Amino acid sequence: MTLRIFLGLTILFIGAYGATTEGPPYVVRTDKLYHRFELFSPAEPFTFDNVRLRARKDLRRIGNKDLKLIRISYFSDPKDLERTAAGKGVADVTFEYWKHMYDRYGRSSPPMADVIQIGGAAVLRYSSGQEIRIEPIPMGSGNGPDRDPLMVETHRTRYQLLELIPNEDGSVECYAKFLSGGLGKLEMDKSHAVLLSLHLAKDVLGIKEVTVHLRKDPWFILDSNFPIAFRFDPAPPPTKEEFRNSAEFVVSSVDAEPIYNERRRNREHK
Repeated sequence: MTLRIFLGLTILFIGAYGATTEGPPYVVRTDKLYHRFELFSPAEPFTFDNVRLRARKDLRRIGNKDLKLIRISYFSDPKDLERTAAGKGVADVTFEYWKHMYDRYGRSSPPMADVIQIGGAAVLRYSSGQEIRIEPIPMGSGNGPDRDPLMVETHRTRYQLLELIPNEDGSVECYAKFLSGGLGKLEMDKSHAVLLSLHLAKDVLGIKEVTVHLRKDPWFILDSNFPIAFRFDPAPPPTKEEFRNSAEFVVSSVDAEPIYNERRRNREHK
């Protein structure tokens, strides 16, 4: 069963017992992956400093060196948590449907934050609705300066990992932004998604299966699991024509073998 289905059950539980940070939060956990959705108490101000303090405490409390990925998503509003848990709410997303959802919920969102630890590095991403802050969290590893583990480079190509969604079967869904190739090249093709999926599965997470969705912007409009709007990038939304002319590559790496899924040109929505 996927993350989204289980989160729906958790939302029902929260609604029945009251939404507080004291109640049992939803957790996806395998031997290498951990993801929890957590709701802040209304009595606790959702400031960057408060979230950072909570995140550091949570990372220390989890403290399992066998976990390759730890992600905790913090919400200030229960309805926002519910919408995020549901993704876009439908499997067959159209540009028109997304635009309706974006106009209603995506233009202005309640404060939320993510802390993500990969190996020995962690980063806190925070959005107040008006301000975005992204800051590495000191882990005391002694391995040099604190770094953002979501900024990845492999085969002289740079990527930004936007969303990492662990599933109970031990796989991970990754949505990534292509930054630049070797020698600063800006072209993106299928090989970049292949190399990133292999790198994440084998070198970074050490898991059997990773599916990479790769674009040059943060607008994964037709992907039902991706948020209506990515909150930690101020890039303006594309027009319908701009989106139709953009490309997205989707590649799964299973047992260190890439499986090319598709290249989306987004022209099916005219």
